[in-house]
Amino acid sequence: EFAYGVTDNLSLSGCLLGGWRNISNVADMPNTNTIRFDGVGGELRWCFLKRGEYPVGLTRHVEPQYWLNDETSGQPGQGWGSENKLIVDTALVGDKLFGAVNLIYQF
Repeated sequence: EFAYGVTDNLSLSGCLLGGWRNISNVADMPNTNTIRFDGVGGELRWCFLKRGEYPVGLTRHVEPQYWLNDETSGQPGQGWGSENKLIVDTALVGDKLFGAVNLIYQF
């Protein structure tokens, strides 16, 4: 993964995806033992509110991916998806104890 902090509030990254599958004697799946390049992905994190400057921190996280192989079987095929988060956090005890809530939507 390659990550770059564009500003204090925005970071971007890109990555190459790969996987190893060792499948044998599973119904409806071909036997395989292979390592493959699976696709590409990225990440964008945008901090709307910084914890400390505001009572809570608020960050938007988007992680899209594009696959060239099925994630389970490793067989050729194309797909895409994204993990999307809204992260809310706050300091409960100074800089020692923190609380956070992540709202996640995946497709």
